[in-house]
Amino acid sequence: MCQKIAIIVGAGSAGLTAAYELLKRTDIYPLYLRKAMSWEEFSEL
Repeated sequence: MCQKIAIIVGAGSAGLTAAYELLKRTDIYPLYLRKAMSWEEFSEL
């Protein structure tokens, strides 16, 4: 039997909530992707 996987792009509040709800309510394994910040972007915060 194959495991079901959902790919969630964007790990903001909506993406993380979707991943949490999938884990909690279904047998679907969420895989979320987010944009990695470069060191230059991080240092400007």
